[in-house]
Formats: sequence, structure tokens, C-alpha cells
Amino acid sequence: MNVIIKIQERDAIPVRALPFVAGFEQFSLAPILSPYWIAMSAAMPNDPGIGSSLATFTIENGEIRQLAPNEWGAIIEQTDKPLNDAVRELPSGVFCLCRRFYKMAYVASMQHKRNKRP
Repeated sequence: MNVIIKIQERDAIPVRALPFVAGFEQFSLAPILSPYWIAMSAAMPNDPGIGSSLATFTIENGEIRQLAPNEWGAIIEQTDKPLNDAVRELPSGVFCLCRRFYKMAYVASMQHKRNKRP
């Protein structure tokens, strides 16, 4: 199944697909990139505790519009749920650029590995 679309001639992926594309931890099966973390990354782009910001886009009336961080504020609390419920709280029709996602997923996986060290 292909979920990638083109935005401004660049590959983009729906934010609802991000937890599944990033994958899961080997033994706990916890998502490497949770919906909560995705919402936090989009809502607080300059927060050093987040580690990686996420620019998100939507298409309205055929025009591409970047979502402002404050548009994610109400979504954060709604995504602090079990994975299947939390993914439904991420907005539909919202995408991020694949290149940015790859960087974000890499940072998230490195943080998971660092936290697992004895």
C-alpha cells in the first residue's frame, strides 16, 4: 500500500501513518514514534526537549497550507491514549514531508536505544 503523495514536488506522508511507518520496539511493541510525540513535535517546534520539530501541511481548496503549531495544541491531550485510539485523534488529511519524517524517526529511534542501555 502506498501512502505517499506529492506536496510541492516533494514526497509527503499522512501523519496518521507515521507511527506505523516508524515501526515498533522489538520486545515491548511500543511505537517508536507515538501519536503523542508526533503532536508534541508539531505543536512545539522550538522546544529543545522535543528534539525534532515536525512541519505539517494540509490541502484546502487545492492549495497547500502549512499548519501553525497552535493548531496542534488541542490535539496533544487527545493523543495520550492507547495506539489505535490515539492514531484516530491525529488529524486526517494532514501530511509531513518524507525527508523530515525520516530525520525525525531516526532521532526517535536513537532516543529509544539510548534509554534502553543498562
